[in-house]
Amino acid sequence: MPTRESIAALIGQMFRFGIVGLLNTGITYLVYFALNRLNEPAAWAIGYAAGMASGLIINTRWTFRQKARPSIGQTVRFILMNLVTLALSTALIGWLTGTLAISKAAAGLIAAAFSAVVNFTGSKLFVFRHYAGDARSDL
Repeated sequence: MPTRESIAALIGQMFRFGIVGLLNTGITYLVYFALNRLNEPAAWAIGYAAGMASGLIINTRWTFRQKARPSIGQTVRFILMNLVTLALSTALIGWLTGTLAISKAAAGLIAAAFSAVVNFTGSKLFVFRHYAGDARSDL
């Protein structure tokens, strides 16, 4: 059974992840809108890659409070997790703007929210799995 302390630590971790996600989303959006003369999925993919680059460093140090640099395995897991999220969100953008004719801005917001849920879960359980048991870990 989770303790109040562990629940509070998890909530703090989710909050930090959300702040980092907002920063990454801002970077993603800047690139996405700058390149929106391309087709929407391509513009999204390039913007996503730019936002992803900042995510590994900030989430490693601040969100998951890991003092050591990410290991090669951790970096590979981070890239794989983000590629899965990228593939899913890019397909979602294409479907929303193409099939459903939703605006680029609304499609981007929906894809960003979807990406946040998928990414936190994957980061917690797959990328930073050694820190999953203790959201306050300084290992």
